[in-house]
Amino acid sequence: MFKVISKASILVCFFIFVISVFSWGAQASEYTKMTACHDCEDYQYKLAAKQQFSENQSGNVYVIDFPSQKYVKYRVYIDWVDVGEKQTPVQKTKLLPLSDAQSTALQDLFRLVEALKNEMSVSNEDYSFIVQSKSFATPEGFMKLGTIDILDSIYAENIYDFLRTLKIRNDLFQLHLAGTTNKFVSEVNATLNALDLASFSIETIKLYYVLKFPDGGAVKVFPNLISEGYDVMSDTARDADNNTIPLTKQEAIGGRFIFSSPNRQVLFNNYVGAWSFRVAEVVKSCATVATICSDAGGEIVCRTSCL
Repeated sequence: MFKVISKASILVCFFIFVISVFSWGAQASEYTKMTACHDCEDYQYKLAAKQQFSENQSGNVYVIDFPSQKYVKYRVYIDWVDVGEKQTPVQKTKLLPLSDAQSTALQDLFRLVEALKNEMSVSNEDYSFIVQSKSFATPEGFMKLGTIDILDSIYAENIYDFLRTLKIRNDLFQLHLAGTTNKFVSEVNATLNALDLASFSIETIKLYYVLKFPDGGAVKVFPNLISEGYDVMSDTARDADNNTIPLTKQEAIGGRFIFSSPNRQVLFNNYVGAWSFRVAEVVKSCATVATICSDAGGEIVCRTSCL
């Protein structure tokens, strides 16, 4: 004997199914993130946590503070607040307790970073590199682990070589860590598993090194333990004349670059030439030259003039 199911019952079952699917989807889309806020107050930790999610997104996030050796975990969630006759979504945070395993993993993370600093310092001394270990917070919220003066021109005589050649970036990274990258990668993976993180990088926790080159150029970089190379921080590459070096073709358009010698102008020409630029002939009759790159009917042209 068959039971007759009413249309109302079918609709109820359907809505329960739809709600369940959306609830599961919302939970499945959430994952734990990590960020850093160095030398921060509690309200800044909360703000840093909120910034990891869009206005309508929620989830859990660890906030790390290396100078203070602190770490917290927040639940970022959406609360609906009455504003006049309507409700507006507002991001809020709730401090979450940490398990023993999570606390241990976060402490291990501090030790991992300290070991990374020490390893690079020891390697640099062995290979005639100089490391200045003093750390400080920069306006963008990142913390410097140290400055590495590259004295050996075998790897990169100037910053342009470093920026345009992946092999140089990878070789320098290997030299600085002296073959210990496997150890660090395994420790990073253990931290990922313990903290239930989808990904992890030195950039995520806002740490960087400054590399200085024999020609006077410098750049901020992130040691990438996964790809085993250096990642360049955007808008931080400076040449010997303190020009901001464009990292893409688009960044070069509209830029004005001043060079104190024709030789430095040539280095720049060779660098942008890799992007199929047409560069006007170098002016050799003056000590200081200026180069302006523009879009000329779809063709990128860099013109040079005396100053």
